[in-house]
Amino acid sequence: MAESPVPMTLGKKMDVEEQMAALIDKYSGHFKSHEPQEHPADGEYVVITDATSTLGVHLVAQLVRMKQVRTVFCLVRTPSKYMASFEVQCRLLTHGLWYDISVEDGKKIIAFPADLSNPHLLGMGDDAYGQLRRFATVIIHCDWMSDPNAPLASFEWCIASTRRLLDLCLDTERPELARFCFCSSVRTVMHTLGDVAPEALPGSFSCADYSGDAQSKLVAEHIVHRAGQGTKLRTCVVRTQENLGDLSFAGTRGDDSVADILREGKKIHALPSLDATIKWDRADVIATSVIQLTLSPNVTGIFNVVNPTFIHWGYGLLPLLHRFGSQFQILSVDEWEHRLRESTPNRTTSLKLELEECDGHGNTEFAYDTRKAQAYAPALRQGSGLDEQAVTRLLADLDLRLPGTSVSLLDTHRTVFILAGPSGCGKSTTGKDICERFKLPMIEGDDIHSPASRRKMANRIPLTDDDRWGWLAHLRGAVMNRLQNTEAPGIVVTCSALRTVYRDQLRHLSRLFDEPVQVVFLMLSIRDGKQLQDRLEKRSTDEGHYMSSTMVPSQLQVFEDPDPLETDVIVVNAARPKEVVLENVMDVVNEILSLPSQSVM
Repeated sequence: MAESPVPMTLGKKMDVEEQMAALIDKYSGHFKSHEPQEHPADGEYVVITDATSTLGVHLVAQLVRMKQVRTVFCLVRTPSKYMASFEVQCRLLTHGLWYDISVEDGKKIIAFPADLSNPHLLGMGDDAYGQLRRFATVIIHCDWMSDPNAPLASFEWCIASTRRLLDLCLDTERPELARFCFCSSVRTVMHTLGDVAPEALPGSFSCADYSGDAQSKLVAEHIVHRAGQGTKLRTCVVRTQENLGDLSFAGTRGDDSVADILREGKKIHALPSLDATIKWDRADVIATSVIQLTLSPNVTGIFNVVNPTFIHWGYGLLPLLHRFGSQFQILSVDEWEHRLRESTPNRTTSLKLELEECDGHGNTEFAYDTRKAQAYAPALRQGSGLDEQAVTRLLADLDLRLPGTSVSLLDTHRTVFILAGPSGCGKSTTGKDICERFKLPMIEGDDIHSPASRRKMANRIPLTDDDRWGWLAHLRGAVMNRLQNTEAPGIVVTCSALRTVYRDQLRHLSRLFDEPVQVVFLMLSIRDGKQLQDRLEKRSTDEGHYMSSTMVPSQLQVFEDPDPLETDVIVVNAARPKEVVLENVMDVVNEILSLPSQSVM
């Protein structure tokens, strides 16, 4: 389907509403018929676009813990599969969600690089796209361009990508069609006449906010609705707030409008006095609601998935802030913004708009009808608003407490870098260089082997699994002891970790600490046994190491390539020159140590 510009009428450019109508017609015609195939699903295989957004990452974290979910395919705007997996895990870490996911559940996550603007296979390879066609049972579409100032025409690729994903649902190799959920925005109906925005398509395009973002999402709502009406495809549209509050580990720093207001107010020790209600939506509650609507049998339609409870800015939130230890001067909106402009001369946007977004409409009377959403999504009707727990977390994350008012928070993440691979691949040399550059402690896995295991290897006798279980347990203990006695942001460990089950034993480290600890494997890969043997012979001559070069074949025989589900394994081609390998590894370590998740406050 070509993406030509919207047409012209009588030589004149269409107005926005005419453009919207033209785009709906362009992308909602000729839906293909599904051809059922004998490939019954053994559970749910969920595709999520923009899996690294606040909503997306909560969807991933909740879905992988559900028994009926077999796989969560995460489509990420990155150039490589490794970077896609890395981005998803980093976001899970940043939001404090990774630690609630077991090793087995974490293997359900499969991340693919994707470019939804690419009309050919969503910018994915044949194999990756083929997996979606074969397995997908649900697609949750969250990906949309983020540019509040762009006109409608700039969002056409987003609209086109929605149609492509609908076509993917109609092309899946299943007896039944994959279900489709479009995550839209309440901005598509925020100018609805009257006091209530219904859970339905609005009567006019003018009900949408004046931004191209909202207008394009309303276009997509119409296209999804037509797909549901014109085919057997089960579709739902969920409208959410675009900025979601988050009570997870590092939550309120990011997409929460209330946090933005408080953060700016902290600079001038003042907050605005506004007659506005705040409909504060928790990301985890919204994600649960979206999942309940999407996975529930026979649920279709349009839903306003917003918090049905709210709090008044002046009469509710400000007293709560004061009670929990924060003191601000209260100013009129104009004076508050004047002070902000003086403190930040380069400011170009008005934060009053942030509060209008929290309110959803800019007045205290307007509301979104959520009765249908609450009926099918129990989490929405049971969820809380900006209550004491949320305010306490806000104050802690933004460091707005008075002295002596404390909230228990985990202040840092730390990383266990495990240099893995067969003997001779360069683990020790690489590890020492990492430690020297980043000032990290190091544990040599070979030093943890029992005397009996060392004698075996020196006598050219391969180790058994029983030998390795004890070794891995001792290694975990050594890592725990070292981390508890250092303030370094990470630790380097050398360990062959040849099989998935061995790596699983080390993954347990992330769940053995009170503080958050992530485990990352840097797999130094060399396939040439002769190259490994030559390196070991040199090491034995230079250092008197006990490992015999004749042990290489048995190690290569035991070695298991990382499964695609092992998203915490980064494979590095260690057969290249040493300086190239080191540069590659240093870049990875530096990127991980530089993540925001390493420092929460």
